[in-house]
Amino acid sequence: GAGPGRRVPPPPQQLSGRAPPASRRSPPPRKGGYDKNSTWWKKYQNGMIFVCNKDTYHDCLRLRLLGAPAAHLSDMKMLKPNASALFLFDSDQRVFHGVFEAASHAGDSLVPHAWAKPAGGAGAARRGPTPLPAQIRFKIARACPPQLLERFVIPLRGKTRVQMLDRNQVKEMVEIFLDGSRGEAPGSSRPP
Repeated sequence: GAGPGRRVPPPPQQLSGRAPPASRRSPPPRKGGYDKNSTWWKKYQNGMIFVCNKDTYHDCLRLRLLGAPAAHLSDMKMLKPNASALFLFDSDQRVFHGVFEAASHAGDSLVPHAWAKPAGGAGAARRGPTPLPAQIRFKIARACPPQLLERFVIPLRGKTRVQMLDRNQVKEMVEIFLDGSRGEAPGSSRPP
């Protein structure tokens, strides 16, 4: 309890749909979108592109988890919390989502039933094992509108399209997201 002389914090405010006070708002983006003097993204040593579809996109965001086939786990172990950028390619919408950041080290089946179909067919209560056991937790580093695949020069390789990015490729990806933050990207109205 609060004794004499102790301040009691004010009760949490209800969500009203109004913008937060100016002191808590992020500064508006500079004209042109990309701030060449910004340094928040320069900490990224590497990164990775993950793939989702219309069925798995919302699970990725809800779980704050990205996954890949087991063969990618050794590459994913090079990703470091707070030092690796992550991007999510929606193969149905053909857009990239980001900018995300590793919030954990990669591991095997961090969420054992993530993205799994029910075992025993539709309507079954038990879920099977995850089809994407190489997993990493993420946080949103910068919420940007989705960006169309055609804006990126990095080719998506291989059957799964999951791939590592070096520091320069991360820089290129982040610049496109920041430049695209000036307005809504065509082709998707889903939140990042």
